[in-house]
Amino acid sequence: MIFRSRQGIFASLLVLGCCLTGSEALAEAGYYKWFDERGNPHHSDRPPPSGVEYEFISTDTGMRRRISSVADTSTTSPAPAMPTPETKPVTVAEQQTKIKKNPAYCDQAKANLDTLDSKARVRIRSPEGDIRYLSEEEKDIQRKKAKDTIAVHCN
Repeated sequence: MIFRSRQGIFASLLVLGCCLTGSEALAEAGYYKWFDERGNPHHSDRPPPSGVEYEFISTDTGMRRRISSVADTSTTSPAPAMPTPETKPVTVAEQQTKIKKNPAYCDQAKANLDTLDSKARVRIRSPEGDIRYLSEEEKDIQRKKAKDTIAVHCN
């Protein structure tokens, strides 16, 4: 009889412990990204107001999950649409006026460009954790990104 009650207490404590830690273990670390009615981006650890389309970006894996806006019957105004690159192109000159120059980004972009311009094979890790080499086409895309970053953050 004593063995059963100890076993019952142990089982109850085990279930209680799983319940208390289970919700935290299931929670995914990340942040929310959305655009307001003026097209300004917002990043937060809390979801946006209801009726706004947003993305959840996982800080663990870097994966993005787009969440469509749901029609909210309590408001009369429609949810603002997220701007697309086709509707609002941003030039390098506009980026330079909006973004404060960051010397660390400048240095990193220059180092990346040097690596991409070398004859070395460049490896990249996928979100799943697999390592693979960049193709020449992918290296060209990364070169353009590095040059754009240099244009924005370097003097």
